[in-house]
Amino acid sequence: MTRKLRVGVVGASPKGSWGTAAHLPALAALDDLYEVTAVSTAHMETATESARRFGIRHAFADARALAEHPDVDI
Repeated sequence: MTRKLRVGVVGASPKGSWGTAAHLPALAALDDLYEVTAVSTAHMETATESARRFGIRHAFADARALAEHPDVDI
């Protein structure tokens, strides 16, 4: 069995965005291949809310910090 790819999604605002409307549900449907481990928005409050709402471990207000986190593969 292949290890799931750990995904970080940038632009996952809980107030309506492609990230929350399309990307997160699509990745959740492919949970045998992917695990969303992090989200990022422009504001920590909205990143934290998206992470809480979708059960995601890490929230960031800095896309670079998300990309460099050891729990994010792609």
